This record gives sequence, C-alpha cells and structure tokens, in this order.
Amino acid sequence: MNKRITAALVALVMIFTALSPSTLYTAERRVLRFEIGSDVYTADGVVRKGNTGRGYGDFNYEPNSHVTAPVFIDPVYNRAMAPVYMIREALDVRMWFDCNSYVTFYRDGVHVWFRLGDSLPYGMGMPTVQQGTTGAWVWFAPLRYVAEAFGYEVIWDDAAQAVYIIER
Repeated sequence: MNKRITAALVALVMIFTALSPSTLYTAERRVLRFEIGSDVYTADGVVRKGNTGRGYGDFNYEPNSHVTAPVFIDPVYNRAMAPVYMIREALDVRMWFDCNSYVTFYRDGVHVWFRLGDSLPYGMGMPTVQQGTTGAWVWFAPLRYVAEAFGYEVIWDDAAQAVYIIER
C-alpha cells in the first residue's frame, strides 16, 4: 500500500515539474524570461542586460548605452511593460522610430507598430515613456502584444512575477 502511495506522489511531482514554464520547453525552442522589477532578461538560460539606447529621441541603436530601466506592471492595464530596446534585442527583431511617436518592430514580413500614448487593441495596454536609471526617457511597450504578434507563446508566472516568452 505504501509503495502505491509513494508511486502516486512521485508521478504527481513529475507531472507538475514537467508542466512548469521553466521545464516545459526544450533547447530546440528559444525561451526568454522577463522578471518584474529587473532590468535584465534571460535568453535560453543566459542573463542579458537590456540596453535601452540613449533614451527619448534616440532613433539609433547604441549597444554600449548605460541607460537601463526595469520591466514593470502597468497599473491601469495590468500588463508587463519592457523597454522597447530590450524587446528588440530579446526577440531579435528590427525596430524603427519616427518623428510622430510611432515605433515599428519588423522581421520576416511581419510589422508591429504603435504610437506612444495610444491604447492598443484587445486591452493590451498603452505604450508609454518613463525615466530610466540615468534620468533619460525610455520607451516601454507591452511584452505580450509584441511577442504574440511575432508568433511567440507568452506565459505569466504569478509566483515568480515573471513573463516567459517561448518560440513556437
């Protein structure tokens, strides 16, 4: 009888472990992790600093920038927001700003664009600008909106306060 109970418990532990976001996906698919309050992200287990460019008004990517900003939860829309340069790096997409406050992400014929301050469809949030660590202005966008547009799966881990973005 004790062997059956032990076997059942072991089976349950294995099932719950297999279903956790950190073990659900293998190395053949890219896994990104963004933790709320952190200015770094994890790509396939490697911690990466999320460069955010020089701040508001910077239309050119500058990888040696010292401006960083943490991922946060938008209190109005309850969406995880990340600096647009961090999203660009993590998803390996190209990005363009224009003079009318539009940001465009693009890769392989897919274009995702939005205007700073405009509400996104389906309650996905609103792109915003906040001050980074050096006081420069940093553009933020909802992680789910951009990632799903490029075909990634997005999982929220409430216990870890983290967003997992998994390549499909």
